[in-house]
Amino acid sequence: MNKKNIFFYNKSRDKNSFATKCSFDDISLLFRLIGIRIIIIEQLSAKKIFNKNYDFLVLGVIDAINCFIFSIINFKKPKIYLRLRGTISDESYYRHKSKLRWFILCILEFFSLIISNKIFVVSSNHRDLICSRYGIRFYKKIYILPNFIWKKNLKNLIKSKDKNKQMTFCYIGGISNWQNINLVIYLIKKLSKKFIEYNYKVKIQIRTNMKHHKYFYEEFYEIIQKYYTELCFDIKEIEPNKIITSLESEAYGIILRDDSIVNRISSPFKIRDYLSAGIRIIATDTIGIINQYPLLIKRGNVYLFNFNDLKCSPKKIVEEIENWIIKINTKNFDYSIVNKIFLFDNKINEFKKFINI
Repeated sequence: MNKKNIFFYNKSRDKNSFATKCSFDDISLLFRLIGIRIIIIEQLSAKKIFNKNYDFLVLGVIDAINCFIFSIINFKKPKIYLRLRGTISDESYYRHKSKLRWFILCILEFFSLIISNKIFVVSSNHRDLICSRYGIRFYKKIYILPNFIWKKNLKNLIKSKDKNKQMTFCYIGGISNWQNINLVIYLIKKLSKKFIEYNYKVKIQIRTNMKHHKYFYEEFYEIIQKYYTELCFDIKEIEPNKIITSLESEAYGIILRDDSIVNRISSPFKIRDYLSAGIRIIATDTIGIINQYPLLIKRGNVYLFNFNDLKCSPKKIVEEIENWIIKINTKNFDYSIVNKIFLFDNKINEFKKFINI
């Protein structure tokens, strides 16, 4: 690749969000590690760009289209690298249930895929959706880049001598319906009570916005009062980049999603937070990225169950999770499999080869 500089352009409404920042930080670091410098620009300007032989990195469909229009106006043919975290058409339909909006956004997505030279998606399901919906011709210019882990962010895990006497359940997130917060609380309550009955000391760790603290205190009030000597309730608002170090290693993290296209192609940041901290994941089988790495399940880092089964037979699911925890709790968290398949560091040569195709 001859060009050693790329402009990062992002006019998306969520440009200040943690997810956007993390997505940019991850992909820009990968570019830097293969010798390409990322230059951030806030607006497209001929004065800045016209005489420079730079390409564009964008994090959204509309940004890609803006860069394409700008390049036509300025008689340029830059490459456009498009990073997609999801599908805007299905996310819109999930919220608004409008087929017309879905159709219009599909057209915009399709056009952005055509004009982009390289496309980065978050899961194999995401790539499969694009190819089945818009054509197999896009397959070769799509690279699967989930929300992986940087090795330097892995938490140093030291197994506690009294590990088998304490059980910790974690939840990172808000109280939105799409996060299935009622089911999350149900699972944590039931599992906490079960292990208190088995003479464990139980800790419940919640990492959420301060404005949600009252909600969680009210939801867990009864169990906190009943088991005040056996249970520790730890709720905090932590800066996103410090969440990993604030969590109890070898705990069990909860993440639940219903069955939709949006979730089937997703790669939530919670997954890498939990794995980075040495936390095993209890999750529904509706999350795209987890199904992409079955070894995480086989090695005991992840336990999956069916979302509809949880809604129809919650007691049965609690019992199955309980049995899995009892079986796996005597084993150390398997960092070797995380190192092998879930690190950005291992993808650098593969990423470089893709960029240079």
